Amino acid sequence: MKGKNLLFGLCLCLWTSLGWGQKVINVPWYEATNTYMFDIVKMELTNEATIITGQVNYFPNEWFRVVGRTVLRGESGKEYKLLKAEGITLNEQIFLPESGRMTFQLYFEPVDAGEKKVDYVEGNHETDWRIRGIILDEKPQRLEQESDCLIRGKVQGHLASSRLVLMGYKDDDRIQEPYAIIPIRNGEFEYVCKLGECKMYWLVFTDELARAAFRPVSFFVEPGVINISILSENSYVDAEIHGGKINNQYQQYQKLSEDKFHFSDLYNRYETLSKQKLYFTPRAMELQELMSLYSKDKTKSDSLYAIYQQL
Repeated sequence: MKGKNLLFGLCLCLWTSLGWGQKVINVPWYEATNTYMFDIVKMELTNEATIITGQVNYFPNEWFRVVGRTVLRGESGKEYKLLKAEGITLNEQIFLPESGRMTFQLYFEPVDAGEKKVDYVEGNHETDWRIRGIILDEKPQRLEQESDCLIRGKVQGHLASSRLVLMGYKDDDRIQEPYAIIPIRNGEFEYVCKLGECKMYWLVFTDELARAAFRPVSFFVEPGVINISILSENSYVDAEIHGGKINNQYQQYQKLSEDKFHFSDLYNRYETLSKQKLYFTPRAMELQELMSLYSKDKTKSDSLYAIYQQL
């Protein structure tokens, strides 16, 4: 009996030390982040290295930096060092192109096969990027109780977007943590809500949230399956939503509102004036630029926003 236990223990140690072999996770799930401008769009787990494909989505000509002290920290407490980068130079300011988007690879030490989750940790300063609970061995989303809500969706357009944030209706993302950060894979997403309360929530693209300029998809979480088709950026309607008694009533309410007040016509007029830079006053556009410039300074941006709202 002792021999069998010893043999099992040796096999387990050998399996852990050998690593994952070769595993690719596109847009891995994670539990929390302190930045929406940086995302992990792919992880490759091999015996030689753990390769992260990172992507930054933000304003054109803004800069970012990836520091060489960055580590992956496993649930075991073990840290896996950053070995090298491709596509950027570590510890240097990198300026974003006109697209506002840049993709690069980070090579870390190979993660042990026994790890179920890792954290991406730059450091302990509040501005250091941290992504918590990156799941390496995920399970499919399934309804387990009658009170659960399965959100199943498709995304049209939004080619630069790889994640959605599930947040409370009109929540301030600087104060309230989101309920979930949902990966988009091949234009589709799924998430099981176990929130227990039937009320309105928002789905927001992370790259839009980073720039503080987003059009949320509003819907009600209620038991059963909710199908959401998020439409392209140029569409007047944010999404088509099917499933659930309250969601159906909400869709009917929106249709009745449009029939009575013709919001789509007003929106088209707004779009035309915005493109010609005639919708906002010069002072309002100046404040918008200043808010973008000081977006990382909460005190300054809040004071500017108060002036903007008053205007």
